[in-house]
Amino acid sequence: VGARVEIRGLKSRADLNGRRGSVVLHDPDSGRFEVRIEGPADERIRCKPENLAVVVQKHSPSKVQGDEAFKEGRNDRAVELYRRALEEDAQGDAELAATIHSNMSAAYAKKGDHQRS
Repeated sequence: VGARVEIRGLKSRADLNGRRGSVVLHDPDSGRFEVRIEGPADERIRCKPENLAVVVQKHSPSKVQGDEAFKEGRNDRAVELYRRALEEDAQGDAELAATIHSNMSAAYAKKGDHQRS
């Protein structure tokens, strides 16, 4: 319970395959997990364990430091830290790289450098 998962291999609700959510309940009698699907609606589905893959989120200390610098208005430092995070932490992780690029773009925009953002 609490794990972030990706839904896979559903036949009756194939439209949910690839969607992510959080496990909110485990029913030991049925062996299924209830997953709250990410998104604006409070959609939930009960899945067998074989239809769920745990999503491991990579930790990036440089990204965290960049986020703090951005919140403090130190946008040059934030860009520097986001670049380091891309080089050191995001290799092979497209989702983390996309998040870091998005954050770096926001930092450039805050600096008024809309060409780079």
